[in-house]
Amino acid sequence: MKWIRCVAACVVSLGLVAVGSAVAGAISVNVPIYKQEQTQWCWAASSKMVIATVAKKYPSQCDVVKKGF
Repeated sequence: MKWIRCVAACVVSLGLVAVGSAVAGAISVNVPIYKQEQTQWCWAASSKMVIATVAKKYPSQCDVVKKGF
């Protein structure tokens, strides 16, 4: 559960960066794109993108799902 809160905080942080950059001037965030590996795993793919961008770690989507449940 703590892990999900961390991912949620990262998503909110990236959103605030995007909003702030629209006001202060454009910045570029190099976010890797990952397709979902299973049906209904869009959240796992999105989480993996945030984790890769913020924490520079690259867990499998299966690991993301295991930690999410």
